Amino acid sequence: MQEADLPRRLARGDARALAELYDRFAPGVFSLALRRLEDAGAAEEVVQDVFFKIWHGRALFDATRGDLPAWIFAIARNTVYDQLRRRLRQSRLSEAQAAMLDLFATSGFEALEHLMAQEHIAELLAALTPEQRDLVRLVCVDGRTVAEAASLLSTPLGTAKSRLRAALARLRQTLATEVRAQ
Repeated sequence: MQEADLPRRLARGDARALAELYDRFAPGVFSLALRRLEDAGAAEEVVQDVFFKIWHGRALFDATRGDLPAWIFAIARNTVYDQLRRRLRQSRLSEAQAAMLDLFATSGFEALEHLMAQEHIAELLAALTPEQRDLVRLVCVDGRTVAEAASLLSTPLGTAKSRLRAALARLRQTLATEVRAQ
C-alpha cells in the first residue's frame, strides 16, 4: 500500500497500518533516541513510547499541517526530551540524597534530626495560607516586628496582627494534636 494511505488507515484503527509505520520508522526513531540518550535500553523505551503515542493519538494527525514522517519525528523528539528531563530530575534527587547521607555520616544522628525537624516545620507552614506563612516567616524567622512585616507586605497593621494570631493558633493546635497522638 502507499504511504499516503497510511494516515487514513491509521485513523480508522488499522493495526496493520501501525505495523507498517513501525517497520518503516522505528529504526530512525531508535537512531535519534540513541544519539541523544546514549543508552540503547532507553532508546528502545523511547521507540515503544513513540508508537504507543502514535496509536493513541492517531486521530490528532492532520496532513494539512505536515507530513507523517515529520509528525512521527516530532513525537520522537518530544519523547526523548521527556526522557532527558526525567533523568535530570532523578539525578538531582540522587544528589540531594547523597548530600543528606554525607551530612548524616559526618554529623551523626543530630544532623538527621535537624533535617527532619526542618522538614516538619516546612510541612506545618505549608498548611497555613500564603499570607499567614509570609507573616510567620517575617516575624518568627526573620525577627521583624509585626508593624515591619505589615509594611513589607503592604498589609494594614490590624490585618497583619489578626493573620499572625490565627496562624500561631493554628500551629499551636496542630502541634498539640501531634503531641497527644504520641
